[in-house]
Amino acid sequence: MERSRQAPSEQDAEESEGEDSAFIMDRLCKFIYAKDRTDRIRTCAILCHIYHHALHSRWYQARDLMLMSHLQDNIQHADPPVQILYNRTMVQLGICAFRQGMIKDAHNALLDIQSSGRAKELLGQGLLMRNMQERNAEQEKIEKRRQVSYSSAKLNSAKRPLVGYG
Repeated sequence: MERSRQAPSEQDAEESEGEDSAFIMDRLCKFIYAKDRTDRIRTCAILCHIYHHALHSRWYQARDLMLMSHLQDNIQHADPPVQILYNRTMVQLGICAFRQGMIKDAHNALLDIQSSGRAKELLGQGLLMRNMQERNAEQEKIEKRRQVSYSSAKLNSAKRPLVGYG
C-alpha cells in the first residue's frame, strides 16, 4: 500500500518503527566499531548499517557513510561473502536513490553491477563460473550455500493479492 493512502496512524507507526530500528542499528554498529578489532566484522557492520539506511530511504546518510568508510577503495581484497554484501548494499543504495528521484545517483550506484554481465554472480544468486575445473565438492557446497533464492517477477505477481478500488 502506498504511504500517501495509508491512514495517519499506520503511517506514524511505520515511521516510528523505522526510527526505532535506526536507533537500535546505530547503537549496535557503534558497539561493533568500538569493540571489534578485525576488519571483516567491522566492514560487515558498516555495510549492514548503510544497507539499513538505504532500505529506509535515508539516501544521504547511506551515501555519506559509504563515502566516509572508503570501502570502495579496498573491497576487492575482501573475502567473497563480504564482496557479495558490498554489492547488495550498492544495489540497495541505487534503489534508494531511484525512490528519491535521484536518477543519476541511482545509475552510478547500479552501473558497475549491471554492466559487468555477471549481476547474479556478484549478488550471490548464481554459482561462480570461473575456475570450474579447479573447484572441489566442498567449494561447490560453500558456493551453493551462499546463493539467495531467486524468484521471477511473474511468480511474485501471481502470489500478490488483488486490491480493488471502488
